[in-house]
This record gives sequence, structure tokens and C-alpha cells, in this order.
Amino acid sequence: MRSDVGAAFDTGASGPHDSRRAQGNRVIRHRSTSLVPVELLLVVGTLISALTIWVGLSSGMYSDFVVWYEAARALREGRELYFTDVTNSGWRNMNPPQMVVLMAPLAWLSIRDALITWWLVTAAAMFGSVRLWREALPRKWPVALFALLLVSASGYLNIRAGNQSWVVAWAVTWGWILWRRNRISEAAAILGAAASIKLFLLILLPYFVWRRQWRTAAFFLIGAVASCALGLVVAGPHAFVSWVQSLMEQARQGQVLNMSLLGLATRVFQPSPYYGHVVVWPEAIAPVWLLASAVLTAATAWRLRFESDIDRNLAAVLTLMLLVTPSGWVYYLALAAGPLAAAAAVSSRRSRWLWIAGVLLMVFPFPLLGLGQPSPWATVTVASSYVWGGLLLLTATLLDASPPAARVAEQGVIPDATVMHIEPAQS
Repeated sequence: MRSDVGAAFDTGASGPHDSRRAQGNRVIRHRSTSLVPVELLLVVGTLISALTIWVGLSSGMYSDFVVWYEAARALREGRELYFTDVTNSGWRNMNPPQMVVLMAPLAWLSIRDALITWWLVTAAAMFGSVRLWREALPRKWPVALFALLLVSASGYLNIRAGNQSWVVAWAVTWGWILWRRNRISEAAAILGAAASIKLFLLILLPYFVWRRQWRTAAFFLIGAVASCALGLVVAGPHAFVSWVQSLMEQARQGQVLNMSLLGLATRVFQPSPYYGHVVVWPEAIAPVWLLASAVLTAATAWRLRFESDIDRNLAAVLTLMLLVTPSGWVYYLALAAGPLAAAAAVSSRRSRWLWIAGVLLMVFPFPLLGLGQPSPWATVTVASSYVWGGLLLLTATLLDASPPAARVAEQGVIPDATVMHIEPAQS
């Protein structure tokens, strides 16, 4: 039964009216109460994004997009893709050769025109994601979900950097929707291709193996290999060697935009000129991160062991992905947004406040993350808001997971061995 948290994404008229209907063994309640000022968030988010675009174009400083554009030009001119004159250690293109190939048409434009074109591609991916969300979420939730993302750091900073997050998020959302349509092989191939571009999505492969979904795992690998083959044929094997070398240089996990457990451990144990650390103990960063990630992964697997709902499974796995990967930057939240919202739509009352608190932390304004600094307590709390927000969202998702078989039997409900498809509730 969905709780009031569902109203956080509902833009219907305020009021106590409920409409209910059964879905298999579930009852979905759709309340028309509005907890999120969607229109206001859309206006604020649009203004922030417009200001971000204006600053980028007027200043001529195109942020991270410079690196990706230079890689596309290098491919066109037959040069080294990753170690170029405009890059340096820690600031290199982290995208694989196949993504460089896909962005190669931008190399025939000036960098300003290329960035504008990429923003248009990003806008199309945003629109496509919202259209796909409509198939899985209650009425008016898709626009509300987009408004929350747009006003958050995962929205406007993505636009500022010209990141590929929304394009990959559209592909992941497409795979999720195909999965809900029971077109699992196609979904797995698309998710595999996306994973070849954003490596943290490879977490889906051990998930499929754990579920003993061998055919799904095979198609996932086929999608990944086919995508890599595009980069190999066009860019050559040396490009992959350079790409791996550039990945090994990545060393910015301590930034507050990193919502991973590694980011939290780095901020706690490594001195920073901007944030107060708890103790100087850099040797503890890797062991603490690995141990915390192992515990969180084991807890997630334990809670999901009887869960057959694809929305909740994917929401948990993708949120876990952002928390345990070194590249868990907050602007990748759009990849998990659809399944998370679908899980929230059928959440229980006991998880309601976890959902609300998690959403509030994830939309905490990026410029305010430095409040109270330098201070160890501010670093662990305010500066790590996105980590705690992600943990709360994962906890809320797992709290509503299906109970053990014995408890299900006591309730007189036979667990479905197939994927349950929850249709959008209608008001």
C-alpha cells in the first residue's frame, strides 16, 4: 500500500480524496495531496539552468565539456584521445572510446556550437526520460520527478559540465521499461551497452548471476561487447589502453559532489584545503570503503532475496551502485530516478519519512554544502548530505522489500516467481 510519500511526486489538487485499486496481491493508493511545489521547482530549475548556460557561453569557459570535445577532435584528426594538450593528471576524459566515437560528429563544429548542440541532445534525453517514466509512474509523477532533479545538483551541474548523464539515464530508463514489458533480452542488451560507457553499471552483471538469470546475463554481455567493438574498430586498441590509464589517474573522490562511501571516507581521513577532516589517516580510506561497501552490498542482497518486483530490485541495485562505486557522482542520480520513484509509489507507511528525508537531502543546494567549514562535523554531516540521502533512499527501498517465505506463508500470500508489473495508478 503506498503511503503519503507518493504525494511528494503528485501534482494533483490538494485534498483528502483517495482512489484505490488492486494489483494482484497489492493495493495501490493514489492520493491527490501535493507535497512538492512542482510549478515553482520547474521555474526555479529552469532559471538556474538558463543562468548556467548564459554563464558558460558568455565566459567562454566550458567546464568539463572541453575535455570531451578535445577527445572528439583528436579522433577526427587521428591523434591520442586521452592525453592531450588541454588535459592534465586528474582532469582527463573518463569516457571509453565508443562514447568518443558517438560524440565524434561534434568535432566538426566549433566548441561553442558543439556545446549548444550537446545541450540540445541532453534536453532531448530529458524529454525522452520523462516520456518513459510515464509508463511506470502514477499520473503527474514524471513531471514532478523531473522538477526535483532539475532543481538539484544532479540537474544544473550536469548542464554546466555538459555531462553525458542524461543520455545514459535515458538508455537505462529505456532498458528498465523494456524489462517491465517482459522484453528482458532487449533490456539486458541496452543496459550492457550503457554499462560499457559508465562502468559502474556493471554491477548489474553480478546481480543477474546472483539471480541465476543466465540468459539475461548473456545478453547484457552481448550489449557491452558490441558497444566496445564500435570503439575498437573506429578508435583502435591503443585508445582503450590510454582510457584505462586515464581512469587510473582519477583522484577527486573527496569532492562533496561524490555521494559514494569512498567519497565520505576520503573526506573523513584525508586533509583538504576546503573541508575539515576528522583524522589524518589516508591509509584507512580504501579499507574502510571496501568494508563498508561489502557490508552494504550483503545487506542489500539479503533484503532482496525474496523480492520479485523489478522496480524495487532495480531501484536498490542502482542506488547501491552510486554508493559503492568510486564514481558515484550525484549527477548520476538520474539513472536511478525512475525505478526509485516507482518503488516510492508503492511504499509502506513505515518507510514514508525515510523517502521524504532522502529526497530532501538529495536536493540540498550544492552552494550550501560548505556551511560550517572548516569543521570535521560539518564535513561528516552537511558536506556529505548526498551520501546520507542515498543511504536513506536505499534503506527506504529495502525496508519495503518482500518478507521471508515463512512470513509470506503466514500472511497467506504465495510469492510470485515472475516479475511483478505495477501499472500506473489513475486518479
